[in-house]
Amino acid sequence: MDLEGHLLYIDITQICGIGCAFCMYADKHKSGTSMELSTLARENLARLINASEVKRISISGEGEPLNNAKVFHEILGLSEGGKCFEFITSGFYPHDKMADFYDC
Repeated sequence: MDLEGHLLYIDITQICGIGCAFCMYADKHKSGTSMELSTLARENLARLINASEVKRISISGEGEPLNNAKVFHEILGLSEGGKCFEFITSGFYPHDKMADFYDC
């Protein structure tokens, strides 16, 4: 597989509570789903994340990725190191839930 210098983009949720009028995913935000990692998904993601050709991993979503903190932390845990992770977020997340994000 030719992935030289490749960016791996992982979409972890469709759920978002902001409701931006311009959002092309707005119809999915209330009834959308969040990714759950099966054993096979973990194995495949670990292989991709740790492939020497992959230089950057971007974790985001069609929704707000902070809504799926569990999978965010699981994905970070799959890395053997030496990779650049990006986390794309609106930054809009209730403060009372942020403690849970950091506790995962």
